[in-house]
Amino acid sequence: MMKQYFALILIYSCLFPRFILAALQNVTVDDAVLTGAVVPQYLPAASTWNIGNDCSSCYVQPDPSQAYNGTWHDATYFPSNNYTQTIQFTFTGSALYIFFILANNVTSAATFTNVTFNLDGNISASFQHNPTASTAYEYNQPVYANDSLTYGQHTMTIEPVNSGTDVLMLFDYLIYTEDAGTTTTSTDSAVTTILPTIPATTQTPSGSSGTSSGSNTGAIVGGVVAGVVVVLVAAYALCYRPHKKRKVGRSVSANATTVEPFVISPQTDLMASGSSSLPVHQIPWGSPLTTLASESRSKATRGTSPPIVQQSVPPSTVLAPSTASGTSSGGGGANVLEQVGLLRDEVARLRELQTGGVAELDSEAPPEYYQ
Repeated sequence: MMKQYFALILIYSCLFPRFILAALQNVTVDDAVLTGAVVPQYLPAASTWNIGNDCSSCYVQPDPSQAYNGTWHDATYFPSNNYTQTIQFTFTGSALYIFFILANNVTSAATFTNVTFNLDGNISASFQHNPTASTAYEYNQPVYANDSLTYGQHTMTIEPVNSGTDVLMLFDYLIYTEDAGTTTTSTDSAVTTILPTIPATTQTPSGSSGTSSGSNTGAIVGGVVAGVVVVLVAAYALCYRPHKKRKVGRSVSANATTVEPFVISPQTDLMASGSSSLPVHQIPWGSPLTTLASESRSKATRGTSPPIVQQSVPPSTVLAPSTASGTSSGGGGANVLEQVGLLRDEVARLRELQTGGVAELDSEAPPEYYQ
């Protein structure tokens, strides 16, 4: 009973995980957020960055309606400058996604994007976008994705790569995954339970290259499926395995082989001549045939004629010849016939002796009597 109860608990925890495990949720943070648990910092100073939707002097002008919350941060890194623009923020969670707007052919503007992502003091990934001849902008482009983080506090720094070429950075928003029980958001942050669609390798149609750790959706779905399989297997082992053993025991008892007694078949071959009641291949020891000679001798000395006794052996007492014996059945039959023939000759001889003895007694005079 306890096993079935435990199995029901496992199945319930699989079907209703929110009551057993802490739920995770994604939090979206806009580039222009000023308060909340996560606030991007634009370094070395805010003056080195432009709020794109308010920058009328900027050459790069994406469509605000296509940007998240209609805002983005714009900066161009020049290798000749004595400073480097970076973005830095701290978050607590187990996954992080960063989204840029990518530009292509813009007159008088650098549109080449080449950045690295420094996570907790180590370079985690890099991204590069080579602009095409198209004048179209590319929105909601995932330039970084990592869903394999250890849950906890992490610090991310985004900075351009100094390769001797001007670098454009158009930061739009970020998403991180946190425990639902520790949610702390501001009016500029949006909480969503829908994971973004991010390819395993971040690439854009314009030939951009980057690295990513894969889609968080696949990891979560895979984990849930694996958990369901484990729980179902455990429940099956607890509930049905003992029943299966009992069923097997019953089937073995039902299919047990019944031992049939061995019945000795009687021998029906009889001698071609002589006594028809005596089987050819068997003469029981102590039968009238084996003792006939001795009885005849004793009776001959007394002058009486021994009776001819015919004794038949019941078929049920006759053993069938064994095929596994060293002597074949044919050879055994010949030996018996030979013995029977010898016994017949002996009987005939005794009869002659009996007849001759009686005649001699009749011809001789009785002995004299002495007084």
